Order: sequence, then structure tokens, then C-alpha cells
Amino acid sequence: MKLLFLTQLFDPEYSIKGVNLLKELQKKGHTIDVVTTFPSYPQGKLYSGYKQRIKQVENIDGLEVTRIPSYIYHGSSSILRMLSYCSFGVAIFFYLLFSRKKYDLLYAYYPPVVIGLLAVFYKKITKTRYIYDVQDLWPDALVGTGAISKGSRLYRLILRLTKVIYDNASAVIVLSKGYKEMITARTDFSENIHHVYNWCDESRISIPSLHDSVLNSDEFNVLYAGNFGLAQSLTYVVDAARFLEGEKDAQGRPIRITLIGAGVEFDMLMDKAQHLSNVTVLPRVPAEEIGHYLDSADVLLAHLVDNEIFRVTIPSKIQSYLLARKPVLSAFEGEVTDLLVEARAGVSATSSAPESIASAITQLAQLPPSELAEMGERGFALYMEEMQFSVGVTRLNDILTSLSGRSDESYQV
Repeated sequence: MKLLFLTQLFDPEYSIKGVNLLKELQKKGHTIDVVTTFPSYPQGKLYSGYKQRIKQVENIDGLEVTRIPSYIYHGSSSILRMLSYCSFGVAIFFYLLFSRKKYDLLYAYYPPVVIGLLAVFYKKITKTRYIYDVQDLWPDALVGTGAISKGSRLYRLILRLTKVIYDNASAVIVLSKGYKEMITARTDFSENIHHVYNWCDESRISIPSLHDSVLNSDEFNVLYAGNFGLAQSLTYVVDAARFLEGEKDAQGRPIRITLIGAGVEFDMLMDKAQHLSNVTVLPRVPAEEIGHYLDSADVLLAHLVDNEIFRVTIPSKIQSYLLARKPVLSAFEGEVTDLLVEARAGVSATSSAPESIASAITQLAQLPPSELAEMGERGFALYMEEMQFSVGVTRLNDILTSLSGRSDESYQV
């Protein structure tokens, strides 16, 4: 098939579905063009060597990538973030309007809703079918981050718009079983919803550590690596450290919590950590280095505030954690915890409950190293069976193959 891949986030920015995926799909016989914007994520500044212009075409590993301008913003303001999404949407609108190229299928990836509505528009004008990939389930994700309130006019409007997108899509790709269940209840074409787990950048995460340890091996290290946002609310994790002062693991090592990342709560977390002896907060490190930190940790931690949408979300860090062969402490309720507990790859704690988080850490710290290693190996087996890159490529290609001879002319807005 001849595909047009639409996304505001693309290489050299880190994107789960980027060059590596599209190269593999090309090997399976598909022809793929990409339309994106100029790279600026996550710092909000253009990458070196790039300058915004009306149009720039480049070749990345055999992929034709067309870049068009957009308003750059990656801060905490939901209004400015929406302006960034919409500016890219407007640019895509004019690109599609005047493009002479014809495609068998659009793959609408990012940002949510905006890119989906453009795919609906393009289908109505040209009869070109599309796949809609749901990485953030709107409007629920907006409620989860506090951007809008459930039941508001804006919530109901976005809900109606997403139903239009789902009902007109040839296929909807979702990252969890919970997403599939929620969308199934909202669309008239539930048979088109496909669950495909995300994967992680395996080449970066799996590299062996170049040092004996980048964390202090004389301590029991609990590591969080990722975004410091409102949804993560890592202040509860820092507060858990108060209950761990003076606590030691089965080998007599003191327990330390280390947070690595960036986000709107970074300064606040740094301030709180200064008053505790067993917490370290570090700025984000290049993706090529994060594998060394994961490899040095004893336990890897994930935390999200308790919210309906987060109970069916699988944060991308989970795949990295499992690939690192480390036990995972999941401090939020839902599908992730169920997966980890069923696979015996980790333990759970109550979201936003410092004492519960501290208790779970203590539980893991008292296990012998051999049992922690076995837990990590079970998590690795889960990743290899259900989430690894090759599994995702195969499942996505199967979906594309199933669409190659199908007509969607009966689908209407």
C-alpha cells in the first residue's frame, strides 16, 4: 500500500512510532511518505541544523519526510499547547489541499483529535481511507491532567468529535485493552479497533552499562525515569522517602529513591529533595544513557495519580522497565498493575499514598537478590512475548494487509 504518515512528533525527536517502524513496514512492501513539522521536542527549541520554512523535504533512511511549520510550544499551558496542535493542523490542511500525490491510506498518529479530524476531512474529499492511532485517549486524558472537567461543554464536544473520527476510520489502533473497551463503547464500528502494545527503543535501552554502576551500588536504588508532570505527581514519591529514612535492604544497604527526568514539577521536586537525605533528583539524560541508569537500579518505579484514564493507560516507561530486566513497582491502579502482578514481575502500591509506596519499597528491599532477579526476568519475558518491536511491527502489518483489499465507501460521518 502507499501510505501517508501524519505526525507532529517525528525523528530526530523520540517517537515510539517513527523511522524504525516505517522502515520495517517498507521492507514488507509498503511505500511510505511522512509529513511532520520541524523538531523541537522536548525542550521547545528547534534542533540544531533546522530552521522553520514553508516546506522542507528530506530523506531519512529511505523515507521521504516533508516538514511544514507550526507554532512551537512544549510548556505547561494547555491553551498554548492546543495552539501548537492546531497550528500544525492548519499547516497539514493546506498541505493536503494542494498536494498532488495520491495515497491508498493515511496513518493519523499525532496530535490527538486534530490529526484525526484532518483525516476525516481528507477522506470526505478524496475517498482516501485512514488509520487512527490513539496514544492519548481524548477527552479523558485532558480530564486526567486537569485541563478540562468531565461533563463540561468542551468535554462533550471533544467526545462527539472523537466518535466521528472512530466511526470513519478503517482501523483504530490502541495501546491497551482498556483503551479498546472504552472506545468500543463510543463507536458504531467496534470491529475496527485493534489493540497493539507499544514498545520501547530497544537499541538504546538494552545496551550494557559502560560503568560498574552509575548509581551508588552500596545503596538499594529505587529509580523513576520519565516526565515530571502533573499526571505523575512525584511529590508523593518524595514524601514516601520520609518513611524510609533509616530503612535498609536485606543486605544492610540504605534505601535511596532517585528521580531522573524533566517537566513542570522539576523545581518543586528539587526543593523537596534538598530536605531529605535519601532522595536524589537528576535532570533528564540523553536517551543513549538512560539504559545505564536502569541497569544500575534495583527496582524501577512508576507513579500516576488515580484517574479513570490512567487505569487503562500503559505509560511508555513500562516497556523500558521490563526490557531492563528489573522488578517494577507500579504505584497506580489498573491494567499495568494487573499485567505485572499476573506475570509476577513486580508489586503494586496505592497511587498518591506515600506510606503505601514506602511499604512496597520495603517489601522489595527485603527480598534476596536472586528473587529480585527472577522477578526482572519474568518481566523481560512478558515484554518479549507481548510488547517487543518485532511483535508490534507484525501486528501493524497484519492490519495493513487486511485493509489492502477492503473498501470503506459505506462509512459516513
